[in-house]
Amino acid sequence: MERVAASVRRARDIRSAGSGPTAGPAFPVAVPTHVSALLDFASGPTATSVFSWDSAHPHIHFEIVGTEGTLSVPDPNTFGGPLRVRRNEASDWAELPVTGRTDGRGLGVVDMARALRSGALPRASGALALHVLRTMAAVTDSASRGEFTRPAEQVVRPAALPADWDPTRPTL
Repeated sequence: MERVAASVRRARDIRSAGSGPTAGPAFPVAVPTHVSALLDFASGPTATSVFSWDSAHPHIHFEIVGTEGTLSVPDPNTFGGPLRVRRNEASDWAELPVTGRTDGRGLGVVDMARALRSGALPRASGALALHVLRTMAAVTDSASRGEFTRPAEQVVRPAALPADWDPTRPTL
């Protein structure tokens, strides 16, 4: 991440938990509940991210907008749902086939174990996690200062898993 700019707001001073074991009681809201961030990547692209607990929509909505269309991806928390694309010239969304593995949560752990065993670098490295954390801190810093800010360091982008990667094979 090269630089970030952000704006944050809190819609209410008091709210109630809507579900789960703590549903019901009102509590004071001490943190922003809506975060809008503009992220400039060192490789050229930009991204806009909105994280809001103030939305009336109860589902996760994740889209990637590019120069040739928009990709709507399934809920990253459940690894289920349609993968859809709407090309610039299209009047509606088209569903794309999902190929490869869809049991994604455990793949990072398997990749890390294999990397440790072989001496390779894991894709989900500590350096990458630190960069994500510092980027999140830069978003908060930018919102408080009202200007672009830069994360402390850059990180090397890890290679993607091969499309035919099988976590049951003994080596990568």
